[in-house]
Amino acid sequence: MDLIDISTVVFRTIIDYMYKNELPVNHPDLIGLYMAARHLELKDLQDFSETQIHSRTNASNAYEILVFSNKIDSKKLKDKAFDVIKEMFPGQSLKEEIKHQPEKIKKVIDANRQIDKLMTEMRKDIESLTVVDSQ
Repeated sequence: MDLIDISTVVFRTIIDYMYKNELPVNHPDLIGLYMAARHLELKDLQDFSETQIHSRTNASNAYEILVFSNKIDSKKLKDKAFDVIKEMFPGQSLKEEIKHQPEKIKKVIDANRQIDKLMTEMRKDIESLTVVDSQ
């Protein structure tokens, strides 16, 4: 990674960290910060970024975090993202080995979204039929 690949926000954060020893609060680009800290071998900033990513993993970003964690080989982030993804499928058991295959998880998530969309459409259709029948 060249410094050119680091966003202004990440670069400013690294400068503040190096000269003021300040860790960022609510950083908007934790993945970019992690990657820059890793490249520059700033272990404390890298660990801080990983902890922040871990604590902010949720259903809306778990897949992206899983893909990222597979790229950087972070067991901590991979486990957290997979736990969040498993919570998205209550009553179903996703096998542990699938956490190393994000492309399969993406298919499962996409299929689940399609099912949710179809169920919503069916509910609307049933509601419209019920209104028509009661008139």
